[in-house]
Amino acid sequence: MSGVVLSGATVAGQDFDAAKAEVRRAVEDFLAEVFIQQPDTEVVRAARYAVLGGGRRWRALVAVAAGRIFHHDALQLVLPAASGVELAHAASLVLDDLPSMDDASVRRGKPCTHRVFPAWAADMVPVFLVTLAYEISLDNPRVDAPARIKAALELSAAGLMMIRGQVHDMRQDRMAWQGKSSGWCSATG
Repeated sequence: MSGVVLSGATVAGQDFDAAKAEVRRAVEDFLAEVFIQQPDTEVVRAARYAVLGGGRRWRALVAVAAGRIFHHDALQLVLPAASGVELAHAASLVLDDLPSMDDASVRRGKPCTHRVFPAWAADMVPVFLVTLAYEISLDNPRVDAPARIKAALELSAAGLMMIRGQVHDMRQDRMAWQGKSSGWCSATG
């Protein structure tokens, strides 16, 4: 094994902070390019607003670190799937912030998506982001088809776990965070 992910440690020979910055930059650049390729609609603009320019990208970092155990070029190999997990996570944040859920005002230091864009567009963003997550995860010619299918199934299982957590949250279940948070973390492994 070429490195471990711990504070002050190395990741494939890199300083952890440098590896983290590299993954964050790669995910942000990849997702920016994905959004450029989408039609310029209110839903896409709202989704772009929700996804880009914020977030620590921990899920992508975990996916890349796990991939580096098996392959030195893991960043390029898993970037689409890691970015897909980030899109799905962003979808869960937009969903959680909606007036019918938590009705939050601020997310990642800026007004929540439903506070900036029309309600109909904000309502469609989570579905758009999850669909886009599947598309970019499955459309990766650098990874063989069985591995892409397995990644999509993991993403699906994580999404279902997140929905169960959201249902518990809406019922004021104090353990809701376990389902919502652990779902997206399990999709990265």
